[in-house]
Amino acid sequence: MDSKGSKEALFTVLIAAILVVLAIALTGTLTQSEQQRASGTLSLPQTIVCALPLPLGINALSYCNTPARRETTTDTEGGSSTTSVPPSGQTTQQPQQSQPFYPPSSSGFRLMFVTSATFNGNLGGSSGADQKCKLALASAGSPPEYKERFFAVLSTSSEGAKDKITRLSENCNFEIINWRGETVADNCNDLWDISGNVQIQSGIKYDEHNEEITSPLSVWTGTKPSGNAEPTTCNSWTQSSGGERSTTGNAKALTALWIAGTLSDCTSSHRLYCLEK
Repeated sequence: MDSKGSKEALFTVLIAAILVVLAIALTGTLTQSEQQRASGTLSLPQTIVCALPLPLGINALSYCNTPARRETTTDTEGGSSTTSVPPSGQTTQQPQQSQPFYPPSSSGFRLMFVTSATFNGNLGGSSGADQKCKLALASAGSPPEYKERFFAVLSTSSEGAKDKITRLSENCNFEIINWRGETVADNCNDLWDISGNVQIQSGIKYDEHNEEITSPLSVWTGTKPSGNAEPTTCNSWTQSSGGERSTTGNAKALTALWIAGTLSDCTSSHRLYCLEK
């Protein structure tokens, strides 16, 4: 073998040895203590690896381009949790969470949502249905004083949903919005089908957790498109035995079907509409 070939072979062996050393150093760097990683300092082996030209550094790309360090904290009960910490001078964008929107009543808006839970026709009467709206908000972490402002939108044999809203809200001069802030109706009178062509502007399809509901979409209402009571309301929402039926609406409908869709047996389970006073 000539001198040139010997030099090439020696160079190859030298490169291989360097790569082995770097691999060992890299392994040690990746398994160093959390305190060292939290310091934000870039160790010499990592600096070398990340500076290597491709293809030598290609396997270290995920290591070099890690967007955040990891910090582990231990609670008093022995458990641990891991959170991402951005490198010095950088910030990490957290994923947007679906949070309920709580405007003050004086804002001129009133929130309306549909419950995530379903119930049979025995709701404990109209007041029991109202309580279920409050409990739904409590389960979602709403402030105690806030949940008290909500009631169920449904009719009984003695009072239609339209009259109930007017009675509890004192007037109809407020815009109704869903949990995402989308306008449902410009005022509560616009909810009702007087001329036969009512169309609400957005569906009442978000629950107390600000999540869009899926099946079932049906909601107990006992209400006609006009806002008046249907003849049957599961005995004013105190009956869940067979033979009695009442009206359900569709939470994603934009026509009168939002309030008056189909008749359902009182043994079946459906959601509730809840409106802010």
